[in-house]
Amino acid sequence: MEDVVKEKRNKKSLKKSLFKIFLGNMLMAFAYSEWMVPNEIINGGATSLAMLIKAVTGIPLLWATNGLEVFLLICCGIFLGKETMFKSLYTSITYVICFNVFYSLPLDLSFNIVIDLILASIFIAFGYYANLSEKSSTVSVDVFALIIFKYYKKIPLAKLLRYMNWLVLLFGFFIYGPQSVVVGIALSFIYTFILNQMMELNEKGKMFI
Repeated sequence: MEDVVKEKRNKKSLKKSLFKIFLGNMLMAFAYSEWMVPNEIINGGATSLAMLIKAVTGIPLLWATNGLEVFLLICCGIFLGKETMFKSLYTSITYVICFNVFYSLPLDLSFNIVIDLILASIFIAFGYYANLSEKSSTVSVDVFALIIFKYYKKIPLAKLLRYMNWLVLLFGFFIYGPQSVVVGIALSFIYTFILNQMMELNEKGKMFI
């Protein structure tokens, strides 16, 4: 009887976890397709990396995004274990589907660079929070941050993400110019700050989800 109750709890917990990850990926995909890509903002995410690949090679953005997701999933599977790999695979599938859908729709929800930056920061921060708090990866530069954090826990995960973003921004500077990079740095600071607050609240059991 106790085993049955435990199994039900585990299934309920898994469903809640998968819903949380899906919601985070949906919001993140929306932010990238509607605010980041139209404004050519580079911040270090998988889509930002795909934008750089497209600019250098001419490969269509959706192809570059999908190919990069596969590569990062392989890295995730090698270094971060089965549980993270399973949830990251789910993350990759849901993010790619949502991004493909939002990117293909004839929507124009860009207001101005300041409003777009704030909205994108909030959506992206929640996307990272939803994944990291559920022991998943967004299958982006956070894969490398998680690998480093696994073996060296002295630097907070949110800060590691910020450093990874800066590395991508360095390459973005030579392709998209200073404006895109300056905005990307601002976004990196804002969303990692929000992410850090969310992670701290989650540890205290005060996050709403």
